[in-house]
Amino acid sequence: MEKAMMQTIYADEIIKELDAHLYIQLTPKEDETVSKFCQRLTGIFEGKEYQVVKMTCFGSLSSRIVFEEELAGRMKKVFPISWIEGENCSGSFMNGLQLWATKEKVTCLETHWGAQASYFHDQNGQHLFVGDLRSEPAQKPELEYATLLQKLNSFLEDQGFAFTDIVRTWYYLDDILSWYDAFNRVRSGFFRQTGVFDTMIPASTGVSGKNKTNTAVTMELLAFKPKKGATITRVKSPLQNEAGDYGSSFSRAIRIDSPDHHWMSVSGTASILPSGETTHIGDLKNQILHSVDVVSKIIEQEGFMWADVTRATAYVKDKQNLSILKDVLDSDLPSPVPLIVTQNTICRDDLLFEIELDLYS
Repeated sequence: MEKAMMQTIYADEIIKELDAHLYIQLTPKEDETVSKFCQRLTGIFEGKEYQVVKMTCFGSLSSRIVFEEELAGRMKKVFPISWIEGENCSGSFMNGLQLWATKEKVTCLETHWGAQASYFHDQNGQHLFVGDLRSEPAQKPELEYATLLQKLNSFLEDQGFAFTDIVRTWYYLDDILSWYDAFNRVRSGFFRQTGVFDTMIPASTGVSGKNKTNTAVTMELLAFKPKKGATITRVKSPLQNEAGDYGSSFSRAIRIDSPDHHWMSVSGTASILPSGETTHIGDLKNQILHSVDVVSKIIEQEGFMWADVTRATAYVKDKQNLSILKDVLDSDLPSPVPLIVTQNTICRDDLLFEIELDLYS
């Protein structure tokens, strides 16, 4: 029964070619081996002239080496791959992956401290994605994070970007509940130092997650410098106040508009009231419904549809309750949306679910 339920959640995939971009979200099929999965992934690129910008993988770290070795035999690995530890919810070797590729020329960059980045420019502006950003060991996790931010800021400056050009961040924090308040203090302090609060606060996600070096922080980011005709806008939520009102420095969503397309990234969204308090404590179904309703109202407000989703991740605190998520997906979502579902602790102990996604139209 559990295996059939998992099939329902993971049966769909996202493969969208939109303008010069390719967006892929794949989850392993039932009984699909690592080799067959990689074959299916690389087969999508056959006859197509795309270069990969980034890949994000969700699953047990014990599967990472086998997967990356198999992938390396099929695809030249010159792009950032972030592997996010999350308890397996799929019954397979991983929960799934998300990939972004473009027909533009991609320049791959490496730092001397381990992170990898991809840069390209098009008619709308300059794009820089940095992935597999991992902190280095320190006495306290907040010190690891502060040092990482300093290194990142220097790297951005070397590439001609500023910290204020960041439009989206993803944070995966080991033992998140023990130091999330300290994380927020460091982030807000750095935002003040670099002028972020005076310009554009990025959209963001922050959940638990381990990395291959067992340090406190794994991070990804997207920076964008628009050309004339392209705009970046901070999106407010109709159902939630700004996260800064309760000490967390991120925007509910960010959108980029150009003459030929519209892109929006919705931050990690959980069951939180406008006051900043958690609602539906202990009630997973209603936390899911509340979170989805908040996201739906943002999508509707900004003129998108659920069918425009190019990437969607759901984080659950306890994978033993996946049947509740299945019921919501089957009956309550406005439109069927493929999700990668992974077990990761949310930023508060009483939050049971979080969802984040990107859209393109």
